[in-house]
Amino acid sequence: MADYVRARPDVFFTGHDGSLRSNRVLAQLAGQYGVDLFIGSTLQLDAEGNSSTVTRGRLAGFGGAPNMGQRCAGSPPPERGPWLDMITRKSPTARGRKLVVQIVETFHKGGEPSIVETLDAVEVGRKSGMPVAPIMIYGDDVTHLVTEEGVAYLYKTEGLEERKAAIAAIAGATEIGLRADRNRNCRAALPRHRGHS
Repeated sequence: MADYVRARPDVFFTGHDGSLRSNRVLAQLAGQYGVDLFIGSTLQLDAEGNSSTVTRGRLAGFGGAPNMGQRCAGSPPPERGPWLDMITRKSPTARGRKLVVQIVETFHKGGEPSIVETLDAVEVGRKSGMPVAPIMIYGDDVTHLVTEEGVAYLYKTEGLEERKAAIAAIAGATEIGLRADRNRNCRAALPRHRGHS
């Protein structure tokens, strides 16, 4: 593999000696400012849309996702269409945002819910003495949430309660999903039970 990497500096980040170098800094910068759309899957998601791959007894990948999925305050060049498409209010000072899509099945194998009231990461962070819980992507950065039950257009929600309602609408038979008001017309969610595929 080392010989292959050395022969392909057009594909791999290599040093003068041909050995593989980390592209983490460049990936983080690209994630912050050069990416219009981030799509990621997660192991757990809470009622507010916060997600983490840190669960009890398991730490699965926690690399670039927190930066790639983060909403940056700085604006990209004005010709960036997807960024502009996320403007949700009429104002001369309104700004767009990166599209951040999270994909999660409502249940893991064995019937354990993936959409939970409180992330395992909160307890893991507390027990580990971390200053904050190891959240992969914060809910207010997520623009779209996709489950097998439907799509929640979280960028259309106004406030935390509306975001929670949109998430509940596509949370299936989880505790959060069972609390959803099926008669409420949530403008920010397209659950499958309404005839959408």
